[in-house]
Amino acid sequence: MASRNRRGINEFRAAENRRRGPTSTLALAEIQDALGDAAAGVLPPLLALREVTVWLPEYIIRAFEVIAAEDRTTVDATVGFELIEFAGSNLTRMEGAIPGYREAYLFPGPV
Repeated sequence: MASRNRRGINEFRAAENRRRGPTSTLALAEIQDALGDAAAGVLPPLLALREVTVWLPEYIIRAFEVIAAEDRTTVDATVGFELIEFAGSNLTRMEGAIPGYREAYLFPGPV
């Protein structure tokens, strides 16, 4: 099954590289949308997207807005990037507590 998953994501990446160019980075939501129903069979289960609501002080929200505008992206993407950094900085701590955490964090790289 792992080789099928890897083949599916590699085929998707190749198609996106042809469409967008090799230096483009795709957001996970874009990957899931493009894979459609096949996403559940290709992506690790912990990469399923889930909506959350977070209450933050205004200064943090404004900081995300400024950074997102400077980077020509969305606040959602900027917050997501920061949370991925958090996830990586806690990889060793979480991989023992959450089965599949390392695989999801490193996907599609080595496990």
